[in-house]
Amino acid sequence: MNHQHNKMKKLFFTIMIFSFLCGITTFALYATETNTESGETYVCKRCDGTGYEPSMTKNCPYCTRGRVKHFRDCEKCYGSGYTTNKYGDKEKCYNCDGTGKKHVDEQCAYCNGTGSVRMTCMQCKGSGTVNR
Repeated sequence: MNHQHNKMKKLFFTIMIFSFLCGITTFALYATETNTESGETYVCKRCDGTGYEPSMTKNCPYCTRGRVKHFRDCEKCYGSGYTTNKYGDKEKCYNCDGTGKKHVDEQCAYCNGTGSVRMTCMQCKGSGTVNR
């Protein structure tokens, strides 16, 4: 089983390196195009107008592996650290243990839990169009 796992890792890294090298080659081809002063804009050939590098991603800057850990106000005591029982007496909040804060570990909304985001196109700088 471990041998099969190592083969899969090697295959994965080989594919990643190949994708990266193809991206560099593609960038070199499109970088040789020259812009004229006509002011006309065209769909970027590198990203097909999406504004993102084809098949290139980077780690999400807002999370760790698709998860975000932070604190927020407790939803039971609204951040005060205590609640009122049915007799009107104040008591320590059982939900946050009286801290008023709740530790939250949730899916990152920026990358939708994937842990990576697409890189901005190097040719059009994310606009999806280029001047020719």
